[in-house]
Amino acid sequence: MLESIVGIVGCRWVVGWGLTRSQPFVLEELKKEMLAATPTDRTAGEPRFTLHTGTAQTTTRFMRAYIHAYNRVCFATASVSGTVSLFSCQSASRAAVPVPGALWTASLVAEAPLTHGGECTALAVNAADNVVVGSERGELAVFATDAGDANNGGASVKLLASRLLDGGPITTLSVGQNGEITSASQNGMIAFTDMADPGLPTRESIAQADSAAITGITWRSLHDLAYCTDAGRIGLVDRRIPKVVSTFHDLQNEWVPLNCIAVHPTQNTTLATGDADGQVKVWDLRNTKQPEVRSFGMHSSDVWDVVFPSTNAFTIASASQDGTLAHFTWNENNPDGFGASSKTIGLKEKRISGRGFSVNGIDCHPEVPLVVAVGDGGQVVLTDL
Repeated sequence: MLESIVGIVGCRWVVGWGLTRSQPFVLEELKKEMLAATPTDRTAGEPRFTLHTGTAQTTTRFMRAYIHAYNRVCFATASVSGTVSLFSCQSASRAAVPVPGALWTASLVAEAPLTHGGECTALAVNAADNVVVGSERGELAVFATDAGDANNGGASVKLLASRLLDGGPITTLSVGQNGEITSASQNGMIAFTDMADPGLPTRESIAQADSAAITGITWRSLHDLAYCTDAGRIGLVDRRIPKVVSTFHDLQNEWVPLNCIAVHPTQNTTLATGDADGQVKVWDLRNTKQPEVRSFGMHSSDVWDVVFPSTNAFTIASASQDGTLAHFTWNENNPDGFGASSKTIGLKEKRISGRGFSVNGIDCHPEVPLVVAVGDGGQVVLTDL
């Protein structure tokens, strides 16, 4: 259970704020300042760590591995300046396995720029811990990462491949089980790219998968994907055709833009989305003609990112324009989370305001009960589940 949620400052995906890498890192002082600004409902003494990069961050994803020898995990972030950064997180615990509640600290260990510059708008990590990034200029880039030794010596981020895709700015991307990259753009195009080929050739594409801008996309299985749009629409794609096989809305809020989408780690018929009204919605896709939808009013403004923590998939973590993260129970131990009366779904949530501005990205490590979040103020926040 996430005992505290931390908001960080910024403004969603705005270029030209004058933030530069020359600004110094502020570690302990910023940490103390943030702790002092936290509301009183925060659990006293709960471990967390905050650092400031000096550059607005648009999104973040954890690497898959937990490096047991060093009690360490890593995550990548992407920035408005077109830089991909690798951070190393060290646990204060010396145990050979992750310890809940242990203090984690983070440090920047390596970074690399996009070839064509511009703002990084999407980021994903594959099974080999390669980082895939999309940009506002339509660049698709793949980076290899190396966390280095126990002291982060030899850590690196190296460009493996880069290509400008047709279709304009890349708004979202996801990496499938077979390593194929799926990216989407503002004009509703979905492209399938061969990650194994250094030239990053497009295998196939759906020129107008949707008439609206696709804002989020995720693989549900080896052959199936789901996407969301700024017209409030969910679409399902069969990769084998490839074709959009079904679309639908939440009939209670049909045209509210959807900003992000995530799939449940073990139930691929369960999706979560974040919308422009601050709602996090959970969708039951077993009836694709009209899925059941549960809504949770977790935020007061746009929800930019959502994730089902693998360590507790009865919960969802979200990040918002309102400057907060939220972590809440959407399913009270019901096997599928649906079909029960609303009285049996007891909402348990924790939220703590940061500075009242946008938090752009959030992720949870698949093995360690740890959350990372980033925002346009340049802060990188770690806290535990």
